[in-house]
Amino acid sequence: MKEKFLLFVFIHTTSFAQNWLKIDSIFNPSGVTVQNFSAPFFCDFDKDGDYDLFLGSTGNRVDYFKNIGSATNPKFIQDTSLLSSIYSSGIGTNSYYPVLVDLDNDNDFDFLVGGFNGLLLYWNTGDGLSPFWQKIQLYSCKSTQWLVKIPNQSLLI
Repeated sequence: MKEKFLLFVFIHTTSFAQNWLKIDSIFNPSGVTVQNFSAPFFCDFDKDGDYDLFLGSTGNRVDYFKNIGSATNPKFIQDTSLLSSIYSSGIGTNSYYPVLVDLDNDNDFDFLVGGFNGLLLYWNTGDGLSPFWQKIQLYSCKSTQWLVKIPNQSLLI
């Protein structure tokens, strides 16, 4: 008669979280450091024929990277002076979703940024290469539209 036996084996393992190391130099040879929840916006801010980068994130400020390369071979360097007047108080503001567009048709980019604190608008009252950012109060009209009140005019965005 055959004997039958049942063998139970319990293996106890202890699992630990992986200790990951972020190495940006491998994945971004252009020099742009990726932030948490990055939201890039490209435009030819300096009007030199290639796209510059405005990088939003969950941090306290939008980062600007000037393209010193070309349109086909970009190389980015960070320039903290371009948006310094916005952040000069040392207090962060919205930085999630930056957009640059000429809203007032004066041939320079104006700066909109949306995030946790709502939508913020900064008119560029300088020029295209030496911007001066003036914060404009936005008034909500509908959930998808905003009214900008400027002396002698109104703009719906």
